[in-house]
Amino acid sequence: MVGRACTGVLVLTPFLVLLLNGKHQPLHLSELIEVSILLVGLSIVSVVSLAPRGVFTDRVDTPLFLCVPFLVWAGIRFCPLEAAGACIVLCGFASWGSLHGYGPFNNTTAMPLSLAAYICVATTMTLTGAATVASQREVSEKLLETLYRLEKTKDTEITRLSSELDSAAR
Repeated sequence: MVGRACTGVLVLTPFLVLLLNGKHQPLHLSELIEVSILLVGLSIVSVVSLAPRGVFTDRVDTPLFLCVPFLVWAGIRFCPLEAAGACIVLCGFASWGSLHGYGPFNNTTAMPLSLAAYICVATTMTLTGAATVASQREVSEKLLETLYRLEKTKDTEITRLSSELDSAAR
């Protein structure tokens, strides 16, 4: 019971905090299309990974690692809000599959613990990567802004010194 609550807090809280924070930039049309493709792809891979055996594949071991590229894509390409949304999608499909007896977590006695560990690892990996990338973007933007100001100041100073030299030469 405590594991499920902690997993829910780990997945849902970052999404709600980021959503209600209000500092989120609106997505451009191309980014909106890209995030839609990401979420549809993640949903398809999640259904394939967590579907009952025999629906898509006869393999006993389901390829859970197929969801990782989509989570990395969300963490690197988008801001932490979209990455947290991707984690919610994965958590929803993993929980749904396990509750209905599908996927790799249904045949173990420790199913809730295995499911919670999978969701926690995937969410922590995604949100940590997204926070790191967002931090690096912020630092890069501040450096570019500082460089722009220095260039502008340099041009102003060169113009001022040139004017002083011209007036001193006369």
